Amino acid sequence: MDNEKTIRSLKKQLLIERIAFGVLVIALVVNFTAGRLSGGKSMIMVDGKPVVCVGSERDARNILEKIKSNSGANPLETEFKQEVSIARAPRNASPIPTSRAMSVARNAISPVVNRWSVIADGKPVVGLPSKQDAAKTLEMAKIKFGSQAKNLAEEPQIRENVSIAKAAISPEQFQKTPEDAVHFLFTPREPVRKNSTYTVRQNDVAVEIAKKLSLSPGELKKLNPGVNLDRLAIGATLQVKESTAPVYPLTIIVRDLIHRTESVPPQMVRVSSPSMFRGKTATVNQGKPGKRTVDIAAIYENGTRVGEEVVSEQVLATPVSGKIAIGIKPRP
Repeated sequence: MDNEKTIRSLKKQLLIERIAFGVLVIALVVNFTAGRLSGGKSMIMVDGKPVVCVGSERDARNILEKIKSNSGANPLETEFKQEVSIARAPRNASPIPTSRAMSVARNAISPVVNRWSVIADGKPVVGLPSKQDAAKTLEMAKIKFGSQAKNLAEEPQIRENVSIAKAAISPEQFQKTPEDAVHFLFTPREPVRKNSTYTVRQNDVAVEIAKKLSLSPGELKKLNPGVNLDRLAIGATLQVKESTAPVYPLTIIVRDLIHRTESVPPQMVRVSSPSMFRGKTATVNQGKPGKRTVDIAAIYENGTRVGEEVVSEQVLATPVSGKIAIGIKPRP
């Protein structure tokens, strides 16, 4: 009986020791794995593609957190436009210093925040704290340019297809008030400069060509290595950069009604004269101009006049046609 108790006690003790040993082994494996993941080389992946290798997972996570913090928005509300993840780096990958890795990652990753946004032709152009603020922004944009007209023909219109919805925007697009949003939307951005060519015309000189295209003489020379700019041949082609006009996210169209009275020139009728030799002409009657009132809609886009159209007109005095005699008499 005592032997059986002793055997049971030994078995129980052996079981406890085995369980303790198993727990210890599991803990060591977990610690080893965690150590490898946090201490081993890691790769920051963007949309499934490796972008930069750093010394550890901790370094990778710190870089991503700093990108969110430096965006200017609340890091807890900030996401990434791309799909960003951290993966174990291959053995042959070489990690780079975190300062350089930060620069590389920042160029590949775009922080975004979800905000109530004005959407123009499917793209968010500005974000605000509330749906009401976004709607007010559109109204204030219309008022901004509509107030410049002396006599509005109709309510200002927005050319783009606009809507309001929550959307992911860059932190720079988020504005706190409708006033700030309108300022943001219609502040001229740096003009885009694109490669182009210029054909030399008569009397062209390099300095004037550069000035016309907003280039310095040095920039023009750099764009045309090997070309003697002091002796330009007519018809020669120069490489230049042209600035395009600033493009705004929204286009506010305003029609300003203008009422004016203007003269209507008379029509001149040509009649044959058998008493005048061929090739001779003479004004028989100057005619009399008429008069009309015209309502014209001057069309503006974001404050710049782009054209006009006649809305209505009323003839006050009909013009009287003039007469020009054309000689038909044969010359002797």
